[in-house]
Amino acid sequence: MLALCPGATETGFFDAVGSEEMGAGQKLSTPEKVVRAGFRGIDQGRSYIIDGRNNYLMAQMVRFFSRRRVALIMERMSKPKRHG
Repeated sequence: MLALCPGATETGFFDAVGSEEMGAGQKLSTPEKVVRAGFRGIDQGRSYIIDGRNNYLMAQMVRFFSRRRVALIMERMSKPKRHG
Protein backbone atom coordinates (compact mmCIF):
# COMPACT_ATOMS: atom_id res chain seq x y z
CA MET A 1 0.00 0.00 0.00
CA LEU A 2 1.28 3.48 -0.86
CA ALA A 3 0.00 6.84 0.33
CA LEU A 4 0.52 9.29 -2.54
CA CYS A 5 0.48 12.97 -1.53
CA PRO A 6 0.60 15.01 -4.75
CA GLY A 7 -0.27 18.56 -3.76
CA ALA A 8 -1.84 20.90 -6.34
CA THR A 9 -2.09 19.17 -9.71
CA GLU A 10 -3.26 20.30 -13.16
CA THR A 11 -6.74 18.79 -13.15
CA GLY A 12 -10.25 20.21 -13.31
CA PHE A 13 -10.39 20.39 -9.48
CA PHE A 14 -10.06 24.17 -9.12
CA ASP A 15 -12.62 24.74 -11.88
CA ALA A 16 -15.04 22.23 -10.32
CA VAL A 17 -14.96 23.93 -6.92
CA GLY A 18 -15.23 27.37 -8.50
CA SER A 19 -11.89 28.59 -7.25
CA GLU A 20 -9.54 29.23 -10.15
CA GLU A 21 -7.52 31.59 -7.94
CA MET A 22 -6.42 28.79 -5.61
CA GLY A 23 -4.07 27.38 -8.23
CA ALA A 24 -2.99 30.80 -9.50
CA GLY A 25 0.61 31.63 -8.78
CA GLN A 26 1.43 28.04 -7.85
CA LYS A 27 3.47 25.76 -10.01
CA LEU A 28 1.07 22.88 -10.51
CA SER A 29 2.28 19.34 -11.04
CA THR A 30 1.03 17.34 -14.00
CA PRO A 31 -0.99 14.14 -13.57
CA GLU A 32 1.75 12.25 -15.43
CA LYS A 33 4.41 13.46 -13.00
CA VAL A 34 2.27 12.43 -10.03
CA VAL A 35 1.78 8.94 -11.50
CA ARG A 36 5.54 8.60 -12.11
CA ALA A 37 6.18 9.61 -8.48
CA GLY A 38 3.68 6.98 -7.33
CA PHE A 39 5.33 4.23 -9.37
CA ARG A 40 8.75 5.35 -8.11
CA GLY A 41 7.48 5.05 -4.53
CA ILE A 42 6.14 1.54 -5.21
CA ASP A 43 9.44 0.50 -6.83
CA GLN A 44 11.34 1.80 -3.78
CA GLY A 45 9.02 -0.02 -1.36
CA ARG A 46 7.94 3.22 0.28
CA SER A 47 4.80 3.48 2.40
CA TYR A 48 4.23 7.09 1.32
CA ILE A 49 5.60 9.60 -1.14
CA ILE A 50 5.12 13.35 -1.26
CA ASP A 51 5.46 14.58 -4.84
CA GLY A 52 7.32 17.85 -5.30
CA ARG A 53 10.06 19.50 -3.27
CA ASN A 54 7.85 22.34 -2.01
CA ASN A 55 5.11 19.91 -0.97
CA TYR A 56 7.67 17.85 0.92
CA LEU A 57 9.04 20.92 2.69
CA MET A 58 5.54 22.08 3.66
CA ALA A 59 4.78 18.64 5.07
CA GLN A 60 7.93 18.84 7.20
CA MET A 61 7.08 22.26 8.69
CA VAL A 62 5.42 20.66 11.72
CA ARG A 63 8.85 19.42 12.75
CA PHE A 64 10.18 22.96 13.03
CA PHE A 65 7.18 25.15 13.92
CA SER A 66 4.25 24.87 16.29
CA ARG A 67 0.97 23.56 14.88
CA ARG A 68 -0.55 27.00 15.33
CA ARG A 69 2.26 28.63 13.32
CA VAL A 70 1.94 26.03 10.56
CA ALA A 71 -1.83 26.58 10.41
CA LEU A 72 -1.30 30.35 10.06
CA ILE A 73 1.32 29.88 7.34
CA MET A 74 -0.89 27.46 5.41
CA GLU A 75 -3.88 29.79 5.75
CA ARG A 76 -1.89 32.65 4.24
CA MET A 77 -0.59 30.45 1.44
CA SER A 78 -4.02 29.13 0.51
CA LYS A 79 -5.89 32.44 0.42
CA PRO A 80 -6.58 33.73 -3.09
CA LYS A 81 -4.43 36.67 -4.13
CA ARG A 82 -6.27 39.99 -4.17
CA HIS A 83 -6.36 41.78 -7.47
CA GLY A 84 -6.01 45.52 -7.48
